[in-house]
Amino acid sequence: RELDRGELPELTELNVFAFLEKLQNSLPDMFEQSLQEVFDWLRPCDRWGPHYKTNNKYHVGGKVILGCVMERPWGGHFTVRYDKQQKLHALDNVFHLLDGQGVARYPHDLVTALRAAGDGGSQACETEYFACKWFCNGNLHLTFKRMDLVKELNRRAGASGLNEYTPTDGQIVPAGAGCGGNGDDDNDDNAPAREAGPGADLGPGADAAAGSGRAEAAAGPALPALETGGAGAVPGIGGPVGPLS
Repeated sequence: RELDRGELPELTELNVFAFLEKLQNSLPDMFEQSLQEVFDWLRPCDRWGPHYKTNNKYHVGGKVILGCVMERPWGGHFTVRYDKQQKLHALDNVFHLLDGQGVARYPHDLVTALRAAGDGGSQACETEYFACKWFCNGNLHLTFKRMDLVKELNRRAGASGLNEYTPTDGQIVPAGAGCGGNGDDDNDDNAPAREAGPGADLGPGADAAAGSGRAEAAAGPALPALETGGAGAVPGIGGPVGPLS
């Protein structure tokens, strides 16, 4: 705030050490904020955006699809979109820091690896923590090579936002959520998951189910059953884990 008002502090040894001490004390909070931002980006849940079957809105799995990350200007080689570079830097830094390696450094960072692969005419590359593959629509398929770090990210960032993403009425939680994978075909990863709408073909048995629903409605509303868990229950976040090896 002093800098915004143009009130520069006097350049003394005491002020310099005070600034460095304040910065050092704020580093844990800055890292936690970065964890939360990366966690939210890897777990897309915008109701107006595309919903890819590989992505899970309740946790980060072994693979995610990130839309509009790559581009190919004027039909040339693929490169990283300018507006996504900062997010990729943050992702790379978070995994390096969780592994106790400090921040990612050029030229061994994720963005540089993506650019170098694109300049060479490739649509795939790997780094220490990620295996990447991208497509003509700009989607980046990101597979994590260190699931212990993914687990730690879910534990530290997922617990604080769990209540925000509790399923609402009518929202379907896929069976196996929280198991680290959903068995998607690679051929389907690029296509957004479809939602049933009016006139949609729901397959055999749908008419019978609809008739049963009309009969139940005519008989009056039934009291909701109290769920106590089971296969359809939303998994919780586990307790603290030991230090990463």
